[in-house]
Amino acid sequence: MFKPNKNHFTIGILILIIGICSIFISACGDEFLYFLYIGIFFILFGVSLMLIYKISVSKQNRKQKEITSQQDFIDLNFENSLPQIFSGYIIKKYCSDYLCFLDDNFFRLSGMVNKEIYFESVSSKVNNNSIGVNLTETDERIGYVYKGKTQNDISEWLSSGKPVIGKIIKATELEFNKPVVIFQAGFYDTLANFDFQTFPIIKTDILDDLNTKRAENLIKCKTGSQLLYEKNPADNTYVLTDTNSFREVGELPKSAIRFIEQTQGQKIILLDNIEPAASDTVTASVKIYTL
Repeated sequence: MFKPNKNHFTIGILILIIGICSIFISACGDEFLYFLYIGIFFILFGVSLMLIYKISVSKQNRKQKEITSQQDFIDLNFENSLPQIFSGYIIKKYCSDYLCFLDDNFFRLSGMVNKEIYFESVSSKVNNNSIGVNLTETDERIGYVYKGKTQNDISEWLSSGKPVIGKIIKATELEFNKPVVIFQAGFYDTLANFDFQTFPIIKTDILDDLNTKRAENLIKCKTGSQLLYEKNPADNTYVLTDTNSFREVGELPKSAIRFIEQTQGQKIILLDNIEPAASDTVTASVKIYTL
């Protein structure tokens, strides 16, 4: 297949020059028509090569611009849009990709941003896709996963008996009026397959910013619920916050701080147990999982 390059453009310029010279010679010489025809031929041939090269470069630039635009669009960080933990499962990895759908469904799908979806293997490969995308609320199929690495990863994960859940995270029209819908998929694994260490929660008798004792907030939490931790650079402490109420429930001990700071991988903290120690105090511990 003919693929124009810079050499063809240079050759086109040389042929064009030869054509111009031939016409000039025809105007000065005796064999007027002979050199005139040669000149016209070379001019047309040279210009054709140059135009073919320019059109080829223009198409490549347009395609690269579209790819870059789409890549910038899909590389956004949406990791916080999916739950990290549910029903004894913990998220292991994320991926984002385009949703395969009929174009006349775009405006409907654009109103489904943040809708939860799930994936399932389908026996009939519609549009060469073997993974269907369904709405969790209605079980309605809204599209498919394009054939490729994402489809293979989801298929392999589902085949192992582990869940994959996701959300529609964006829908828009890119350049050239091409509508696109992007989903995020979360690959979940059982908690038992992750390493963890257990640490006590300390300083539960301190008042939070609403003048409520941390122990009162902690006693309202459920065993197994996720806690967030935030470092206070002023005194190098890690304050724990309940993900439901966003109220302080205590702090991590220095041993837990060393574990978080000295081990690689993302950390997820789950409340292990809660035991009332006295009328106004609570004893509790956490499990810190390393992803």
